[in-house]
Amino acid sequence: MSLAAQQSLESHYVMHTFGRSPVEFVEGHGMKLTGDDGREYLDFLAGIGVCSLGHGNLAVLSALEAQTKKLMHVSNYFYIEQRGQVAALLSKLANDDVDGARVLADAIVAGDETTAAALGAPAADEQVWETFFANSGAEANEGSMKLARLYAKRAGNGGNTIVCMRGGFHGRTLETIAATMQDWLQDSFRPLPGGFVACTPNDVDELRAIFKRLGSEICAVMLEPIQGESGVHPMTEEFMAAARPGTRSGRRAYRRRGPVRHLPLRQAVCIPNLWRGARHHEPCQGHCRWRAHGCRRGKEGDCRRV
Repeated sequence: MSLAAQQSLESHYVMHTFGRSPVEFVEGHGMKLTGDDGREYLDFLAGIGVCSLGHGNLAVLSALEAQTKKLMHVSNYFYIEQRGQVAALLSKLANDDVDGARVLADAIVAGDETTAAALGAPAADEQVWETFFANSGAEANEGSMKLARLYAKRAGNGGNTIVCMRGGFHGRTLETIAATMQDWLQDSFRPLPGGFVACTPNDVDELRAIFKRLGSEICAVMLEPIQGESGVHPMTEEFMAAARPGTRSGRRAYRRRGPVRHLPLRQAVCIPNLWRGARHHEPCQGHCRWRAHGCRRGKEGDCRRV
């Protein structure tokens, strides 16, 4: 269908939530895209990072074909192949263990289940990163904000305020719009959820003043090391260094929207193991929902996780 015909249909039936450029892509190979008029383009956007392996990548096509012939979808209520392996690889990469991730990946590809299981098991001193698989950046970001508040409530100071950077962009849900400190995106949807405070990127004095003023009310800092909403705006090393110590005090989370956000086919957020080393007490209802995380019934009937 031609660009003109597509534009006509979308003007009637598709919500006008995007300002699209007047081009319709119909085919792609590697980083080359072809429009409906046959004109070729070089794709430097890569679907905002989700097609970084290129269009028509043979390895991706082969994997998709093989999987769709076996199984399409069974929901999160069941175990499936590959999810645990991918999460283990992400954990190693989050620890900068590239060599370990490569060896594990080779074992997975070779179908050596025994070796893959042994390599995937965390070492005694290894930081374990759990992965929440999500379908969009907004869902991933909301998941990280929920975990930050949950962590502060159960293992930290109970704060629920998240420090966000002006000029950032975190999604189109109400919660992520509230975290996106841009008035022109927020004004039409007020009132927005609370619990967010704005900071100017690279303003170390303002960031320190926020920590001094709010203290234990803060549960996380959410930032993009390189903002891309209105150009390319990197955070300075000094600013990143100033944000890190503030998140260590009072068990706050450090939410860095970094290189793990956009991945081919799926988007993931890595969060440090929420349960290990945390203490939690709440009335136990018999069949305790925390049993899988090490719950032990206390003498007074309360739920104790160790």
